[in-house]
Formats: sequence, structure tokens, C-alpha cells
Amino acid sequence: MCCDWSPVNNLVLSCGEDCRYKIWDLYGRLLFASTPIEHVITSVSWAPHGKTFAVGAFNLLKLCDRSGWSSCCETPNTGSLFQISWCPDGTCLAAATGSGEVVFGSIVGRTVTYTTMEASLDESENTSSLTVRENSSTNSFVEELDFRDAVIDFSLHQKGLVVVTNYQVFIYSLNQGTLNTTPQVEDLKEPPTMIVSAEGAADDDRKKEPPTMIVRRSRRRSSMIVSGVYRLHVELGFAP
Repeated sequence: MCCDWSPVNNLVLSCGEDCRYKIWDLYGRLLFASTPIEHVITSVSWAPHGKTFAVGAFNLLKLCDRSGWSSCCETPNTGSLFQISWCPDGTCLAAATGSGEVVFGSIVGRTVTYTTMEASLDESENTSSLTVRENSSTNSFVEELDFRDAVIDFSLHQKGLVVVTNYQVFIYSLNQGTLNTTPQVEDLKEPPTMIVSAEGAADDDRKKEPPTMIVRRSRRRSSMIVSGVYRLHVELGFAP
């Protein structure tokens, strides 16, 4: 029925009349197959950053991570979802339905974790607030970070936190178990596509900050997978 390829993670999505969605690698090997749902799956689409994808069927819209695990399921009463398109920053989507309506979905309640650290995003109409928590046996803290512009993506790594908006990137360092709330700020000429942080470093570079790459247009595969939880907020609109 439908297939989609992500140039970021080099994985292929497919769906068909067997009522399953599947994930394949570029060699044609099956990596994941969902359990059958009640109706035929009519659309699948990767988000631009390759971390999540959407699945559409009759009165059904699912959000899944790249391993196939379903993190959210909505049941709009609109008939089958025949086409799903993401906005360039991967924070919202639109789906065309058989009823002539358009389903709009926004990603809300985003949370990522790295070892014992957790970052949760709370978005209001005018601001974005990020809560960072560390809860290990040797250290504990909670920091609230506010941003004027909408947060597009954020990533935790062994030395801190990277937060990206449409116009700027904020790099927060982690020193002696404490998050430095005064970030290094860099301006962006165009919205980013994804964040890739190096996991390790050579012996001579142990004392340096790990490099971070902000990708705008890239076909590189992410070198570090950070677990994340995402939810959808769905609204309906009539097509003109």
C-alpha cells in the first residue's frame, strides 16, 4: 500500500493489506513487523530526523519510534488516513483522510533520557520550558530552562545538553555533576534537521568537551541512539 525511506537512518517503512507495518534495512532484511491491527494500514511516513514515524489506518493514527515501538495512538473519526506529511522540523504533521478532512498532529510531551539524566519539554503558547533531572546514587539536581522560541530538538550526552530552536543552538555543559545553566549560544542560518553527539573520545581528548554536530541537510546516520518518549496532540480541519 505504501512505503517510505529515511535518508537519516537508512531504514525503509512499508505497510499493506496484511494490516501490519514493517521496518527493513537497505539489504531487504526485515527488522521489525508489527502485530496485525483491525484494518488495513494505508500510510506510513518517517519524520525528517528519523527518530520517529507515523502510521495511518482507518480511524487510526499512531506515532512510533525507529525501533517500531508505538508511543502514542489516536483514533480520529475521519475514515482512512491516505497520506501523511511532516513539517520540516519534525514537530507536527498533517494527514489526508477519506472523509475530506485533514488531521493535524503536534508532538507534545517530549522526553529524552541518557543514563540517569532526563530532560522533559513543556511547551506553552509563547514559551518552551525544559526540565533537566539527574537522579543517581551519587548526584541529584533539577534545573528549569526557559526558551523564547519553540524548541525543535534536544539531546543529552555524557557531558551535557544540546537544545536547538529554529534560530539558535544552546550547548549546556555538565561539570562535576552540575549542569551549567549559562550555555554557549550559536546562531543558525537555517533550521536544523538533527543533532549528532559523539559518544567517546581519544585519550588525548578526554578533558575536552565532546564534539556536537548540528546537521541541516545530511544523509549521515546517527551514531548515538538516545531513548525518547513522544506523544501526539491531534486536531481536525476541513480541506478547502
